[in-house]
Amino acid sequence: MPLLYPVLSIVVLIRSFDAFRVFDIVWTMTGGGPGNATETFGTFVYRIGYLTVNYSEGAAAAMVGAVIIMVVGIVVYGAFARVVWGRHEA
Repeated sequence: MPLLYPVLSIVVLIRSFDAFRVFDIVWTMTGGGPGNATETFGTFVYRIGYLTVNYSEGAAAAMVGAVIIMVVGIVVYGAFARVVWGRHEA
């Protein structure tokens, strides 16, 4: 497991970024419905920002998503750096 940790951390980082980018398949197949059952972050921002013509809320939602992605990236990178390169900072 220690040798797999660098690979697993990069895979988790990339997959978490991809989870936020899923839009085209969901929008083409279901449009986020029925109800909001298949709504992803991308379809949510699109629905709020463009379909309801509320650009400020769409931009705010996109910025919140960007902050979430940044925090996940920093946490995964920090864990990766501690384990792989032996940095044990408090």
